[in-house]
Amino acid sequence: MGILQRSLIAIGLTGVLLHAVVLLSFHGPHVSLLSNLIQFFLALAVIFACNDATTRSGEFGRRVWHFVTLSLCIYATGQALIIWYDNISHAGLMTFWLSSPLLFFWLLPLLLASTSDPLAPKERITTFLVLDGAQLVLLAITAYVAVFALPSQWAIHGNELEMLKLKVRIARDCAVLFALFLRFVLSEFQLSRNLYRRLAGFMFVYAVCDITYLYFEAYWGLRSGTLMDLIWSVPRLLLIVLAVTWNWPEEVEFKDSRTRKRVHYLHLAPVIVPIFILLINDALRHERPFFAYSLEILSFLLAGVRLLVSQRDRERVLSALSQANALFTSVIEGVDEAIYLRDLDGKYVLINSTGAGFMGRTRDEIIGKTDRELQTAATAARIEASDRLVITSRRHYSSEEDFEIGGVTRRLVSTKSVHLSPENTPIGVLGVSIDVSDRRKMEDHLQRVQRMESIGTFSGGLAHDFNNLLTVILGYSDLLISRNPLPDTSESLHQIHDAASRAAQLTRQLLAFSRRQVLQPRIVQLNETITHLLKMLARLIGEDVRIRLELDPLLGSIRIDESQIEQVLMNLAANSRDAMPAGGIFTITTANIEIASDHNELLPGSYVELKVEDNGLGIPADVLPHIFDPFYTTKPVGKGTGLGLATSYGIVTQSGGHISVESTPDVGTAFHLFFPRVSTEPSRSVEKPVSRPSAGHETILLVEDDPFVRELTQEALRKAGYQVLVADNADSAQASLKAFAGRVHLLLTDLVMPGLNGDELALNVRMMRDDIKVVYMSGYAPGTFSSGIADSESIFVSKPFTVPVLLDAIRVALDAPEARGSSGSAESSSNCFLFKSLIQIKEKYWSGRPGSNRRHPFNKEGRGVRPDLLIYAVMTAEAAVGSTGACPGLFGINQLRQAAKARHDFLLGR
Repeated sequence: MGILQRSLIAIGLTGVLLHAVVLLSFHGPHVSLLSNLIQFFLALAVIFACNDATTRSGEFGRRVWHFVTLSLCIYATGQALIIWYDNISHAGLMTFWLSSPLLFFWLLPLLLASTSDPLAPKERITTFLVLDGAQLVLLAITAYVAVFALPSQWAIHGNELEMLKLKVRIARDCAVLFALFLRFVLSEFQLSRNLYRRLAGFMFVYAVCDITYLYFEAYWGLRSGTLMDLIWSVPRLLLIVLAVTWNWPEEVEFKDSRTRKRVHYLHLAPVIVPIFILLINDALRHERPFFAYSLEILSFLLAGVRLLVSQRDRERVLSALSQANALFTSVIEGVDEAIYLRDLDGKYVLINSTGAGFMGRTRDEIIGKTDRELQTAATAARIEASDRLVITSRRHYSSEEDFEIGGVTRRLVSTKSVHLSPENTPIGVLGVSIDVSDRRKMEDHLQRVQRMESIGTFSGGLAHDFNNLLTVILGYSDLLISRNPLPDTSESLHQIHDAASRAAQLTRQLLAFSRRQVLQPRIVQLNETITHLLKMLARLIGEDVRIRLELDPLLGSIRIDESQIEQVLMNLAANSRDAMPAGGIFTITTANIEIASDHNELLPGSYVELKVEDNGLGIPADVLPHIFDPFYTTKPVGKGTGLGLATSYGIVTQSGGHISVESTPDVGTAFHLFFPRVSTEPSRSVEKPVSRPSAGHETILLVEDDPFVRELTQEALRKAGYQVLVADNADSAQASLKAFAGRVHLLLTDLVMPGLNGDELALNVRMMRDDIKVVYMSGYAPGTFSSGIADSESIFVSKPFTVPVLLDAIRVALDAPEARGSSGSAESSSNCFLFKSLIQIKEKYWSGRPGSNRRHPFNKEGRGVRPDLLIYAVMTAEAAVGSTGACPGLFGINQLRQAAKARHDFLLGR
């Protein structure tokens, strides 16, 4: 309690004591004046106290205290007029005193406060407040006129008039007291109950004092200035205490629909007041009919207006409610998550269409039912257990579980929370569930792909190193066999050679899985490939398995290495044979398909589907994610290497296709292979082998970082008659080329080396010696780790290779005709090479987009590319670009010319 509040209580107590001293100590005509002055100043103190209470109140409390303050202002005005009429002007008792209606009407704002709605809008003056106040004013005027202002009442003697005033004041005080007490009883809000309890207590004390004083005035002729005047100070002091001790700044909180119903009676005033006016006006109609009917018409008019305003507000509220409901519906229906609300009995109170779709039902089929009526017993038990946990703990619950809902197993991420009533008691469970089945499948697929990539990288690296070793074993066994050893030794050498060949086949399988094997793709018709392979498949799969072909006669063509797709079919057939030990049906189906844009694995476009299926044992669910892993097998030891399906996966993926599998235990397995469809007709030409000599006399630059392969290759080449320059890396190779004055006919280089790769070395070497031929060798496919700028005229030898294969490839390269333009000049050939080199450089280094992170060839820090040579290439291309026939087979020469012009000045440093 602050200083102001304590000061107001002190003023109240001082006023009461001073009032008592004046009444006891003084006598005569001035006592009445002093008594009325003290009462007036006490009324002012009460006004200050009530106004101060508004500052410590919420919106509703402030509104009520304002009504109380207004009442006391009217009362204080009436008190001031009594001083004027009674003590200053000494007006006659039978004359009209303005103080009389004011002291009769002063309780109207207090009565209006009893009708204040705690849930009303937070406006100081509302339409309802004005209309209800007007109704109460009409009622008070009607009552006052009916009692005190009729001509028939003027003939009443003074004593009878006092008795009538007593009865009317008793009725008035009791009505206001009843209204305040009724609000105290019916209110569910602690705030309003406390407030109306205080006001009802004050009104009770005031009514007792008022009735007591009027009783003595009517029956004993009591006049102002006696000790009974002290009775008026008691309610004033009480109201000061009640006002200064009030402190409730909180707002009223809406609870539930029952609270709304409890305040409905506050809206009965428009109906009750006109009825009271009709009853009171019975006497007025005889003596003042115009006035009586005017009051009745005005009262009913106000009631009608209030009903219209109420109807308008109701329609506005219903419209806002409809909009809010539409917004709520659009929100919960516009999400992909299931949103639902269940009561304490587990019955669905609310669910959106997504949640209903999870169950394969409509919303109407779900509302009002429990999960035991909608789900399997196991699913319902798990849901009920989590609901009970949420309700008892009153905490959020999150989970990710598999549920069988609507006959489908779904992986749901669910979040649940307890649904509380306004009284903070649990009334249900609110939940949101997200179906992440497809997302988890995609994540599992991504992890599987990443795992396969990691294993592939490891397998490819292992195969590369192993190929170098096998190259040495095969090469030296070839050299030893070529020396015609003794029969016993020859047989052992052949065994070594055969074992190394089998090991090479194993590394080829590893490279196939890692998508780094050497492919020879061409346009093929898959139906023809399957038909040609049919007899071999029949022998592989056995007589107890029937092969069924369902081939699309209009099947499109694909670009693939035909031998590799045959290998894939053989692997899949072998797996199907093992899955059908008692026989069955092995089905091969082909079809043209179109992939839409929403496919998870393939880009949109036209594809050829190859489906291989059987009706065997199927693959268990725990094995299915691992079937493409290398060395993973469920067969007994010695029955399989675990590379068959891994090899198939690598071949299909490296060929630009996709492979997937679906299997059901005891029903069968189906592999789906997809390859991009091409419009080109299948290639029918078959190259005939040409017999070439393996020996030669040309000079070869050999670049190989592996010392064992380098020594073997050097020995094989020198034995075949070639002159060999040897280097272990690109730098030493370029140094040897500069130091060698003679002609170097061929560059034999490994593709993957420390520092510069083989194709980058070839580019630099050809800028130094433009007539040199190139043969690449590697355990990887060309382009795997190289930059991919080797021209199409180059020859590639895959490791592990035999000596005859290497010598034959070198002879083919050396015997190939020189590339010449239409004029046949060496200058045209040089320009052709420069054109190709520049295009290759552009494709490798120039991204064509500003701000690209790809390095530029004119960067002096760029690895292996000299700016001066590139400038020379650009200038030469500019000089020779006028003839498009200078380089047969060159595409994009106009684009090259534009690129050269665009880069020309910058490369020269201008």
